[in-house]
Amino acid sequence: MQDEIVQQIVVNLRVEVLEAEFARVRQVPTENLTAYDFYLRGLQVGVRALTEASKEANEQARQMYGKAVELDLTYAEAYAMLGWTYYNEFFNRWAADSSQALERAFTLAQQAVALDDSLPTPHLVLGFAFLMEKQHEQAVAEVGRAMALDPNNPNTHLTLGIVLAFAGQPEDGVEFVEQALRLNPRYPANYLQNLGRAYRLAGRCEEAIAPLKQAIALSPTFIPSRVNLVVCYVELGREEEARAEATEVLRLNPNYSLEKAWRHNQPFKDPRVLDHFFAAARKAGLK
Repeated sequence: MQDEIVQQIVVNLRVEVLEAEFARVRQVPTENLTAYDFYLRGLQVGVRALTEASKEANEQARQMYGKAVELDLTYAEAYAMLGWTYYNEFFNRWAADSSQALERAFTLAQQAVALDDSLPTPHLVLGFAFLMEKQHEQAVAEVGRAMALDPNNPNTHLTLGIVLAFAGQPEDGVEFVEQALRLNPRYPANYLQNLGRAYRLAGRCEEAIAPLKQAIALSPTFIPSRVNLVVCYVELGREEEARAEATEVLRLNPNYSLEKAWRHNQPFKDPRVLDHFFAAARKAGLK
């Protein structure tokens, strides 16, 4: 009996906390507390899926978002984040047919926007999908809509910075990624990795080293930070440091391939940018 009473108290407390969270958050586009709970769980595990490139965490996040959608078929943000897991699958080439994963991300993001175009998250995910299709103008437009809807959201600034850097405007990209870090002082490793890449693309490799090293310290197994650092060292003529970092990449992944890891998920408007990147990385011993 005592265990049943304790369990009931826990359940009641959990509901009260969730209800308080609903009241606190400016926009919670579902009235289903359980769906919202699954959505929050998806967000929590999804951070690991992104920062650690974890396939397992990505699948767990997909399950959580999928359950949220099952419980509320009008839950736009859950559709969007479910789409994000497919984008993440495409980006990391976890699927046998990555094109199907990107198509699924597109479909879910478009469905989310159709359900509620007043929320920034669906536009962000749709913007990423457009970016991967190298439709840069559409990507900028979608992320711009998200920015107009929530101008103080650090993820919106980060995403716009990423899109602009790929679209051939790296200095503008630096500005928005730096603003993302100011808006979120507890930034994860991917913020720093994207800042380092934006600096590198803007020809500011000396400035790129510090954030890339910070990103590696926060997430040592996240290889993109290390490869960007390799290229920066090569650009600066610091070949010994470049080779040392390349050796660490190969220690983490002995079968590492630039073509497999980067060719499909680096949607530069100017393809010569990627060719230059590959040439620099190969000088350090990567293939």
